[in-house]
Amino acid sequence: MNIDSVNIDKNYYTKQSDNQYRKSTVTDNVAQAQTTNVRSDTLVLSTAAQKLVNIKNKINSGEYDKPEVIQETAEKIYSSLNSDAQTQTTDKA
Repeated sequence: MNIDSVNIDKNYYTKQSDNQYRKSTVTDNVAQAQTTNVRSDTLVLSTAAQKLVNIKNKINSGEYDKPEVIQETAEKIYSSLNSDAQTQTTDKA
C-alpha cells in the first residue's frame, strides 16, 4: 500500500505570515507596557487640611448662619474678651 503525502507542495510559512505575527506581537507588547505603566495620582490631606475642608463645607451649607450658633459664638468671644480684660487689670494692680 502506497500512502502519498497530502499538500506536500504547499509551504505554510510565508514571509507575510511572519511579518503579521511580529506586528501583532509588537502591538500586544506595547499595549501591555502601556497598561503596566499606568500611574494614578492621589491626594492625601493633612489632618489640619481635613478640618478646614469640614469647616468650609459647614460654611457652604449654612451651618454657621443659625441663630443659636451665632449666639454661642458671640458668648465665647465676649467671655474671652472679658477674661482678657480682667487679666490686664489684675496685672496692673
